[in-house]
Amino acid sequence: MEVFREVLKYGAEVESADKDAWTPLELAALNGQEEVVRELLKHGTEVESADKDAWIPLESAGLNSHVEVVRELLKYGTEVESADKDAWTPLESAD
Repeated sequence: MEVFREVLKYGAEVESADKDAWTPLELAALNGQEEVVRELLKHGTEVESADKDAWIPLESAGLNSHVEVVRELLKYGTEVESADKDAWTPLESAD
């Protein structure tokens, strides 16, 4: 976590995305990395950044039962009714 914070301190791009539009926030949410999620949100990352399938981090966290990550995303105002490309909401995808 210390290295992660140091990289952020020196201006790492928190909104970068891979070819599938996955951002660091969505990957951290998917993997239940609560501290990383918290730090990214503190550094202003978009809480509802959507990937190519219109999944948002809340949907990724809920699908994998990462309750603390879900709580953190909700604190930052993520949209609970946002639908992905198949018209599923985070609630419908939750485990």
